[in-house]
Amino acid sequence: MFTDMVASTSLAQKDEELSLRVVEDYRNLLRPIFARHGGREVKTMGDGFLVEFSSALEGTRCAYDIQRVAKEFNISVPSDRKVRLRVGIHVGDVVESSGDISGDAVNIASRIEHLSEEGGVCLTRQVYDQVKNKVDLSFESLGDIPLKNVSEPVEVFKMVLPWTISDLPRRAPQKGRIAVLPFANLSPNPDDSFFADGITEEVITTLSNVSGLSVISRTSVMKYKGTSKGVGEIGKELDVGSILEGSLRKMGNKIRVTTQLIDVSQDKHLWAQNYDRELTDVFEVQSDIARQVSEALRTRILPNEVARIRRAPTKDLQAYELYLKGKQYWAERSVESLKESVRCFEIAIEKDPTFALAYAGLSNSYGVMISYGHIAGSEGISIMERSVTRALELDPDLAEAHAGLGSLSAYRWDWARCEAEFRRSIELNASYATAHQWLSVYLCNMLRLDEALEEMERAHELDPLSLIIVSALGVVRHFRREYKEAEALHKMALSMDPSFQPGLLNLSAVYMQESKRDEYIALLPRLEESYQGADAMNATKATGLYWLGRSAEAEPLLQRAIEYWQKTKVGAFDIAGAYMINGQVDDAFHWLEVAYGERSWPLTSIAVDPYWDPIRGDPRYTDLVRRTGLPPPAQQTP
Repeated sequence: MFTDMVASTSLAQKDEELSLRVVEDYRNLLRPIFARHGGREVKTMGDGFLVEFSSALEGTRCAYDIQRVAKEFNISVPSDRKVRLRVGIHVGDVVESSGDISGDAVNIASRIEHLSEEGGVCLTRQVYDQVKNKVDLSFESLGDIPLKNVSEPVEVFKMVLPWTISDLPRRAPQKGRIAVLPFANLSPNPDDSFFADGITEEVITTLSNVSGLSVISRTSVMKYKGTSKGVGEIGKELDVGSILEGSLRKMGNKIRVTTQLIDVSQDKHLWAQNYDRELTDVFEVQSDIARQVSEALRTRILPNEVARIRRAPTKDLQAYELYLKGKQYWAERSVESLKESVRCFEIAIEKDPTFALAYAGLSNSYGVMISYGHIAGSEGISIMERSVTRALELDPDLAEAHAGLGSLSAYRWDWARCEAEFRRSIELNASYATAHQWLSVYLCNMLRLDEALEEMERAHELDPLSLIIVSALGVVRHFRREYKEAEALHKMALSMDPSFQPGLLNLSAVYMQESKRDEYIALLPRLEESYQGADAMNATKATGLYWLGRSAEAEPLLQRAIEYWQKTKVGAFDIAGAYMINGQVDDAFHWLEVAYGERSWPLTSIAVDPYWDPIRGDPRYTDLVRRTGLPPPAQQTP
């Protein structure tokens, strides 16, 4: 494998010192990646590397990781510090002498690298033949290309990197579709950056209460924290017509907030304002920003919306900061981060027992932990009920609380109340992406798949860089049996975070439906790495191994899954799935009945998920679906 920096010579001519720093960044980025894939650094040639691998597969995976890491690195550095790379890979015999290697194979790899685009990877037919069914990537042939000092033309392939793909529909951005970029922290204390993030969060929330605006969610805009990208580039990526950016400086009990609203299409300022206030006036500043933005965009604020955006969520700033931390942890979705979000919300409630948003956050944290199988429903539902009830007592018009009540109703299989609460949440805050996402999940379970797709696409419009929502959109496509589209969406999520476990699990499920055995096997190492230390995943691991015909490996895992269920009452539905894929249908139905008795949330997908097609003709299946209140099998379209 050859790697090379694009335009390094011209950079060195303009600024030699800067060029040396960029090359150093480049070397520090790449060397750990080589080691991770077993690559041997043969030599460094100025701004290039020659690296040798034990297999074409490891070389290809390394090339992908190089470009992924470079892309992530470039987000947070100025344009003149960006690392712009090209990579070329070939496989063949070499001659080794004094630690160096030479021969036709080395020469071809060198020529291939120069055919790559900036940020791209090229490989030869010999490499492609060895990896095409072993990596979850696509390749495009560039045809037979004559190479200097090579007797015959060589067929070259371009690696199609997932972040360059988007089959999702885009609409013309309007001024009322707005993104609030992360406020810059200009305070002397770096720890105050969290407060700047909090301002960003609350301005987004406040603007979301204006019905005439469509506001991009926090998850997506925080990807641009510290970015050097211009307004035009960000506007195109988020498909927005307006961008609000600003800064915060905190000095003791005083704050200075600067803001400006920009029309993306014309790259001109629509409005700008500076605020010098006491720290306790921060909520008043947020309300005024929302009012001024609405006026600049000529959006009418309704009387009830005026009252809501003027209302401070709490008078306790410590409780407010804890709530913001809890929201940040909640969005990460790992076991540890969800537990930390619960801790933050609980302390915020201790500091202000009238803080409705903190109660809603606590309820929704427990709701996600139940749906992910981190805790049993019996453990979390009572806490959800107490928390969401108190939130609505304090603020009957809180969108987050109505979404939480919809989630609680889903766990109780109260389907009419579930839909009504999700729709009420959206009515109160049409820009609340999570409510659209959760409503889509409900609609999938009810086999209303056209409506489900519409709602999830709306969630994606509001939060286009959310890993959860991108992969959830892939699940909707999966349930619609549109496997090619589902696969592309899960790969898109994984291109943003290759270790994102929901994306890995969802992609593996698509491979099973498509009977892509080789692709599934290639994905296994990443799946197994994501399973580390997660006893709750043993049944899922067993399912994949049964499907691959590796029963001897699956059996002990399934037994461990049963032992884990005996201790925690978590995982009955997954155990049923493992038995079904192995053809043990009676055992599968036994565990489905266990899941039914526990009101297991995953059971509610049994009517729509094509995984269960093999048992749809069994009367026990029909009866189970009826008892859960889901649409009967006669209404399904296998």
